Amino acid sequence: MSAVEIKPCPICGAASALVTVGTASGRGTFDCPKHGAWREKNPAAVALGRNGGIAAQAALTPEERSKRSKEIADKRWRDEKLKKNVKYR
Repeated sequence: MSAVEIKPCPICGAASALVTVGTASGRGTFDCPKHGAWREKNPAAVALGRNGGIAAQAALTPEERSKRSKEIADKRWRDEKLKKNVKYR
């Protein structure tokens, strides 16, 4: 009998048991009793994404950074307002 792998849920910290292991990735899917299935992120991919974002941000001029920040904030607020005020289908 093999040992069951248990990890804390990244959202609530509840103990989550390993459910399945992907054949190609070798990474498992864990099941949180409150939030359902979740997978661990690949730390190398997370680091690469963070480095790419930092490099992209550094390449922008201050005006471009300001414009991009305003567009992102507008989209975030628009999405929040739609969630509260409009029924979807």
